[in-house]
Amino acid sequence: MNSINKLHEANRPLEVFFGFQEVCCILNERLGGNPYIKYSPKTKNSSTLEFVEKSKATHYLIGIPTEKIHASNFVRIPQTMGDLKDVQSTDRFSLTDSLLAVLTKSIAGKATLPFVILIYITQTSKDDKKTSQELFLIKTNCLPKDIVHKKKVLGKDAFEKWFYELSVEVVLLYFMTSRYGNAINNGIKDNFNKVSVVGTGTLGSAVIDHWVRQGCSEEINLVDCDILLPHNLSRHTLATDKVMTSKVRSIKDTYHGILFQKINAIEGNFLTLNRNDRERLFKNTELVMDFSTSIAVERKLANDERTFRRCTSFLNPKGDDVVLLMEDKERKSHLDLLEMDYYRNLIVDDRFSQHLEQTETVRTNTFSCRSESMILNYENVRVLSAIISKQIRKHYTSGKACLNIWHLDAENGTVSSFPITITNWRHEILDGIQIYISDAVEKEIQTMAAASLNKETGGCLFGSYDCDHNSIYVYYMVPAPEDSIHSPVSFVRGFKGLTAEYEKITKLTYHQVRYLGEWHSHPNMPNTPSVTDKKQFEELWEEQQSQDLPFVQMIYGNNGLFVTAAM
Repeated sequence: MNSINKLHEANRPLEVFFGFQEVCCILNERLGGNPYIKYSPKTKNSSTLEFVEKSKATHYLIGIPTEKIHASNFVRIPQTMGDLKDVQSTDRFSLTDSLLAVLTKSIAGKATLPFVILIYITQTSKDDKKTSQELFLIKTNCLPKDIVHKKKVLGKDAFEKWFYELSVEVVLLYFMTSRYGNAINNGIKDNFNKVSVVGTGTLGSAVIDHWVRQGCSEEINLVDCDILLPHNLSRHTLATDKVMTSKVRSIKDTYHGILFQKINAIEGNFLTLNRNDRERLFKNTELVMDFSTSIAVERKLANDERTFRRCTSFLNPKGDDVVLLMEDKERKSHLDLLEMDYYRNLIVDDRFSQHLEQTETVRTNTFSCRSESMILNYENVRVLSAIISKQIRKHYTSGKACLNIWHLDAENGTVSSFPITITNWRHEILDGIQIYISDAVEKEIQTMAAASLNKETGGCLFGSYDCDHNSIYVYYMVPAPEDSIHSPVSFVRGFKGLTAEYEKITKLTYHQVRYLGEWHSHPNMPNTPSVTDKKQFEELWEEQQSQDLPFVQMIYGNNGLFVTAAM
C-alpha cells in the first residue's frame, strides 16, 4: 500500500525502510537519461548528487524501476548484493538479475566509473498518469566493466559467489526544493509567471527573499547597479562572503539550485539601461516592483506606456513605517499621481505628522555621499517586508489601486494599517506642459469661492514638478491669509502666516512640496484672465523662472476653472 501511495495522505513521501546511515540530496534534474553524476560527501552521514557532464563525473548511475516494494523485503538494511536478490523489479526479476542484464546488454557495461543503482517506483495517479519517484541509491565501489569482465571469465558459481558478496551501501534520497514545492509548503496557490524588481537593498532584498522562498513567481528579474558594502550586512539578506560583489548577481547565486525557479540578474542603473536590458526587464512582465527609493525611477516607471502593473514601496527614515503605492489594473492611478496623493496626506492627516521625521545616522566611509547610513532596526525591516510581500500580491489580485502605510509598534508587537485617500486628477496640457490638479484642491477652491460670492478671494498653490517629464502636480492649497485684501473686482493676497505654513509642509514632506503659484476667483463672472491677471502671471513667472521653478495660475469663475502655466 505504501509503494502505490495509498498508505498516507497526498504528497507524503514514500517510506520504504528506515534506519539509513546516509541521506543524499539530488541537486538538479536528470536530462535525457544522463548517467553521469557527481557524488559529493558533505558530512559523515550526508551527501549530494548532481547530474553533470562526463568529465566532471565521479560515478555512473543505473536506474532500475520497481513496481512494488514491500516492507517485508527489507527486514534489515542490505549490506551486500546478495541481500538484494529478493527485491523484484518491474520485469519480475530480482534487482541483481536486472542489474546484470543492464550491464551485459547495454553500453552501461563499459563504464569506467564506480556505479550506483537508482531505485525508483513507477506510480499511476487517479487521472491515469504515470509518475516516478526515486526512493534510494545503492552505492558500490565497483566498476561496471569489471563486473562484465568477471562474468565472462569466471564460472557461474564462482561469479555468483564473488558478485553476491560485493558490499553495498543504501542511501536515502531527498530532492532539492523547487519553486513549486516552495509554493505548496507556504500555501501559495496563485503565482506569477514573471515579475521584475528594481532595487535590491534593505527592503528589496528582504521582499525578494520572501518571494523566492514562497515560490511566488516562476521567473524574477533583478535590476541594480550597486555592490554589497560591509555596512550593508547589518540589514541585507546577503552574507559576508558576498561583500564587494554585485548585489543582483549575488542574490541570484544565493538561490541557485531551487528547481524551476528562474532568476535573471541585470547589473546596471535602471535609469540608463540599454535597449536590450530594458527588453529583458519588461517583456512579458506582469508586475514591476520598485524598491529603489528613487523618485526618478518611480516617475520613469509611471511614464512608461507599457501595460504591466507597477508598484513602489519604501520605508520611512525611522524604519517603523512602510509605504506601498500600487497602480490599478487599468493604470488610471499612475505611480506619480499616487506619490502626490501620498504627499498631500502627509500634510492634511495628523496621523502622519511624524512619519518622515529623520533618524540618527552613522558614518560608513569618508569619500562619498554614501558616507552616512540611516539607523534602521533589522527586526522592523523583516516584519514590514513580510507585510509588503503579502500586500503586493493581495492588491495585485484585487486589481485596484493601493496607497497605504503600515506602522509597526515594535514595543507592543503590533502593526497598524492606514489606508490613504486616493484622489481624482484633472489633466491639462498647455504648450507641452502636463498639468495635474487634484480634485481635492479643485473642491477646496469651489468651496472658498462659494463662500465669497460678492468679493474675489484666492490663495497659494503648492505641489511638485518634474522637469524630466515636463509635469506639474497641484495637490495642496493654502487659503487667503487674513491680511489679504478682497473687493468685488480685485484680490490682493496677503503674507501673514505663509512662511510658517510653508516651513510646516516642507518638514512634513521632507522638502518634496514647492510653491507653484496663485489662484483667485471671479465672482459671478467668467474665468477669463483680465489685463491685471495677465500682468501678474508674467511678473510671477519671471520671478519663479529666476529660480528655475514653474508657475501656475488658476482663475475660478462662473464657467469653471481656468488654468495656465509655464516651466
